[in-house]
Amino acid sequence: MDGEVPPNSRFPVDDKMRIKNPDIIIPTRMPKKKELKQVNFMGIPI
Repeated sequence: MDGEVPPNSRFPVDDKMRIKNPDIIIPTRMPKKKELKQVNFMGIPI
């Protein structure tokens, strides 16, 4: 997930959120349709 979105992408990432929850998809990034079926809005598998 870190590799998909570069630090300087147009979707800003909250550094504090990244440090506290490194395995969670940051909600500021628009998830792909495939991801939407697998995770909820916080990026946690359903």
